[in-house]
Amino acid sequence: MKIQQLIFPNYDIVSNTDMYYRTEGEDGVYLDKKSNSISLIKGKIISFDTFFNILPVKTWKKCKIKDLCFTVCGNGKVDIIFGLHRYHYPTKWIADYQIELRKNGSVINIPFWNEIDNGLLFVKIIPLSDIVLDKGYFSTNSLPVVDVKLGIIITHFNRKKYVLPAIKRIKDNLLNDKDFLGNIQLVVVDNSQNITEEEAKDVIIIKNKNYGGSGGFTRGLLYLQDNDYTHCLFMDDDGSCEIESIRRVYVFYSLYKGTEPYAISGTLLLENKPNIIHEKGAIFDKYHIKLFKNGLNMSKISDILESETEEPSKNYGAWCFFGFKIKDIKSYSFPFFIRGDDILFSIQNKFKIINMLGVAVWIEDFEKKENPLTKYLGIRSVYIDRILEFDLDKKALIKNFTYDYLYSLLSYDYASAKSKIMAIDDILKGPEVFLNDMDASKIRNKISNISVTEK
Repeated sequence: MKIQQLIFPNYDIVSNTDMYYRTEGEDGVYLDKKSNSISLIKGKIISFDTFFNILPVKTWKKCKIKDLCFTVCGNGKVDIIFGLHRYHYPTKWIADYQIELRKNGSVINIPFWNEIDNGLLFVKIIPLSDIVLDKGYFSTNSLPVVDVKLGIIITHFNRKKYVLPAIKRIKDNLLNDKDFLGNIQLVVVDNSQNITEEEAKDVIIIKNKNYGGSGGFTRGLLYLQDNDYTHCLFMDDDGSCEIESIRRVYVFYSLYKGTEPYAISGTLLLENKPNIIHEKGAIFDKYHIKLFKNGLNMSKISDILESETEEPSKNYGAWCFFGFKIKDIKSYSFPFFIRGDDILFSIQNKFKIINMLGVAVWIEDFEKKENPLTKYLGIRSVYIDRILEFDLDKKALIKNFTYDYLYSLLSYDYASAKSKIMAIDDILKGPEVFLNDMDASKIRNKISNISVTEK
């Protein structure tokens, strides 16, 4: 069973080359994105100790993996060296093999797999002749211990130019992959009810009222439960991730048979700075939302190692990319239009959050999307979450709100300041606010009237 496949830069994703492989200079290296191969001249060293291609030992040791192999396909003669990076330790070189590459794959058994229990395992390849690398992957002879049926849920509202290419890319590169055929399905919850049957390309489309991301994801989750899926993956509607990220989620759950309620949360990377972490897990408590590993550069091995240091207190992962076992669900998110639903969902279900290296999604900078409506929805949701989960009292509510309100007021964002007052007013009215405005259309109209000054 393939555990991790090497990913090469491609046309679908715009990102830094050194998140995929490292070489000293571009001379003597030719990346063919069409055939998805890399050609190197003799002596031109290439290393895969990168964000997408390094193997996180500790993460995979949670699974039933008794042995490990590395297969590389191509042509030419190479020297393959296995190395191990560890935080605050020098690189450990473990083994060295000279092999002749073959198109159908040259296999190296890794005898030291059972002797290591942490660190980041990688391969360095030194061409002993001019070579072509077609693909490579780590695999195991261990059989799956769980029959996984994974449903990918995407919620869509009037963003066809993003969701339709995502549907095509996932269908072509994953749903039609013989290794996953019939075991992974894509479900699009269409809150705008405007995706045609022809555009759907045989994936499942669920027409839904516009109850926002929370309502859409909840609707999709209920569909998976009704149709005997074992695992669920929530994703953004633009599908802005490497397809290999989804494969790794599927493989992890296939090989994991423990009792811990692990949820796999994708690392959030910034679209405008594709090698920079926005968030790798987070903690939400009575007073704060703390993003872990914010600002680390995933092109640098030192930052990759730092990103792998554990944060035992993290308690939620964003729904931009969030996988979990359906039987671990104890509480559903709210089935109506609300922001911050992923926070309460993670906390109430007591997920243990895993952020696997190479499992990531690119997002638009949240600051660019902030406006009076998002601030209203944000204030409303996080305070309700704190009331429900952290017994937020009057004193703490006033302290939190004063800071949030003055932040907008002293920035001259008067519409945002007013929207925050409206949020507090609605929180104090109780649950009827949601029942009387499940699609948030009333409050959206109300806030649009005061938002002109901030546009």
